[in-house]
Amino acid sequence: MQAMQNARPEDVMRTITSYCTAAENLFSRLTFHTNRAEVDFRQVHFLARDLYARTSK
Repeated sequence: MQAMQNARPEDVMRTITSYCTAAENLFSRLTFHTNRAEVDFRQVHFLARDLYARTSK
């Protein structure tokens, strides 16, 4: 939290925008894979873990 207090506003906005873009992309890919007739659960698992890792940092 201390690092965020010392960060420049434009750096914070860039980080937030980057995270939101990546999360939106991952959600789109998860939706695509889960809506298929034959779900590739290995791919869904990989994408879900990627989203979780980005969210839990």
